Amino acid sequence: MFINKMYKLEKIVHTYKSNDITNDSEQALYIYDIANVCISSVEELDYIKGAIAIPYTEMLEHIDFYRNQMMDEAEELFWIDELSKQYRLPANIVVKRFNNVLRLSKSLIYKKRMSDLYGIEEDVKCKKLLK
Repeated sequence: MFINKMYKLEKIVHTYKSNDITNDSEQALYIYDIANVCISSVEELDYIKGAIAIPYTEMLEHIDFYRNQMMDEAEELFWIDELSKQYRLPANIVVKRFNNVLRLSKSLIYKKRMSDLYGIEEDVKCKKLLK
């Protein structure tokens, strides 16, 4: 998926996510209905499900945790399985969400846009990473 499409979907999820709906499937349908999103692929629907269940800022924390750990392959699979259980998502969507947030956070253009969208201050984030 192109990074600009990920940003657009992320922005839609951020804008229309309702705290009144606790079921992630209902939340995805609500966002689809309200935003009139033309979801053209299963990949885009999976992105919305992942973005609803694991917000961008939470996934950044998981990415930071992952970077600080020296996991072997078995530990990594166990960690993904635990995240999958925690967020009640299939493991493949958790991995896609991880990779998509990583791509967005590394992009020169979209990193700033995502920081603005979620109110993340870069200085605070950098200081936290340096500790």
